Amino acid sequence: MRKGFYLLAKRDKPSIGVAASIAYLRQTIEPIENDFLSLFENDACARLDGRDEDDWPVLPAALGMGGPIWTEDGDFFATGVAIRTTSHVEIYLKNQSAIATPGDKKLAFRVSTPMS
Repeated sequence: MRKGFYLLAKRDKPSIGVAASIAYLRQTIEPIENDFLSLFENDACARLDGRDEDDWPVLPAALGMGGPIWTEDGDFFATGVAIRTTSHVEIYLKNQSAIATPGDKKLAFRVSTPMS
């Protein structure tokens, strides 16, 4: 969660409500099983060849779900998957908050530190 506070400070955003936001995300985000990721593992590893190998689980999630990746990490650029930075996600969430329902398109997340 420390990285989240760092990103908020970097963007001059208040940290009030972070815990509530994370609780909401935990209810909204569906975990992806390793069996599903393994279906796209070879393709993902080939696309990330020569880049950070720790990033590979995120790419098959995006490939399999047909959604973008929310990241500030440049390793995902030019992998054939849409990338959304935090500023893009903020715009998306503002536009979708009034009409979002369970089952809407999902984003693949890269979490560097455990959210506890």
